[in-house]
Amino acid sequence: LSGLGSAVYFHEAVYCFWDPFWSMGFPSLLASLWGEAWGGFFFAGAFRWACVQHITFFVNSLAHGERELGSGEFLIASPAKSIGPR
Repeated sequence: LSGLGSAVYFHEAVYCFWDPFWSMGFPSLLASLWGEAWGGFFFAGAFRWACVQHITFFVNSLAHGERELGSGEFLIASPAKSIGPR
């Protein structure tokens, strides 16, 4: 981390609390302004987080999923012949 800005050091020090707050706590806090704190937590927080995780894993699977043998220039070791970059 040497040579990085103070914002990076700050985030490294507090990310265990910072990230869950902005992902789950802030939507709850904002939705509580109109009386829907649990709705904000579950829908704007947890449901959004789950969707982002699933979309991320889907895109990763497309990028690194199974491929046909001989379809690319990447040679894979024999135990993992059908797995590798497309």
